[in-house]
Formats: sequence, C-alpha cells, structure tokens
Amino acid sequence: MRALSWVVRLIVVACLGVQSYVHLSLAPTYDVVKASVSQGLLFRIEGIAAAVIAVLVLLTGASVTFMLAFFAAAIGAAAVLVYRYVDLGSYAGWPGMTEMTWFPQGSGDYRKIGSVIAELVGMLVALVGIGVGNAPRLLAPKQEPAGVG
Repeated sequence: MRALSWVVRLIVVACLGVQSYVHLSLAPTYDVVKASVSQGLLFRIEGIAAAVIAVLVLLTGASVTFMLAFFAAAIGAAAVLVYRYVDLGSYAGWPGMTEMTWFPQGSGDYRKIGSVIAELVGMLVALVGIGVGNAPRLLAPKQEPAGVG
C-alpha cells in the first residue's frame, strides 16, 4: 500500500507541476487581458496554488491534500474547457477570457492542451489518492468500545 501511495503522490505532483508551469509561463502573455483584474494575475494565482498544493501532497500524502489537488485540477480543467467553448464575456470585474482555439494558429504552442490533459489526469489520480489515504482506516479491524459486550 505504501508503494502505491508514493506512485499516486508522484503522479499528482507531476500533474500539478505541469499545471503550475503552464499557468506561470503563460501569465505574462495574458496580462493585457483585464478588467478589474488581469487574466495574467489569475494565471499566477492558479500557478502558485497548484505548486503549493503539489508540495503539500508530496510531503504529507494526506487525503485532505489529495482533495485540494482534485479541486485545483478540476477548477483549472473546467476553466480552460469552458473558456475554450463558451464565450462568457467580461463581467463583475472579471476579464473576458474566451479563447476559441487550443493554440495560436501556426504557433506549435501546446501548453494549453498539455495543461488540460495534466489537470484531467490529476483529478482522476487525486481521487485514487483520497481512497489510498483512507484505506488504512477503512481496512482496520473494527474496535469495540470499552465496556460493551
């Protein structure tokens, strides 16, 4: 069980690492897309959050950190998929982030695709991590309270 826990941890950390790298590396490109906040700032926040959660998963392997990893990956995947296919426009100080392509035409820049793949894989593996983290507690023999019998 311990080896499986480390394999799951490392996969989730790698997926969050890709998410973090892509968002931090693309942030300057999106600084010009802004309302009250810029899309670049939102990318930086997501990149830093993914990196911090990756460190927590690596250090603890606790179910709660896998839950955080699941939500970080899910939010990232949902955002890129929604803004890829739906034009939400700008609202309430939020920048209009719709981008109806997977990569700029002719650019060969596959970071967006790489990020969404890593986020989707990270979500699934984080769910496994939640189960692996709870396995010792779930598999432990039931203890009868003292004095019952």
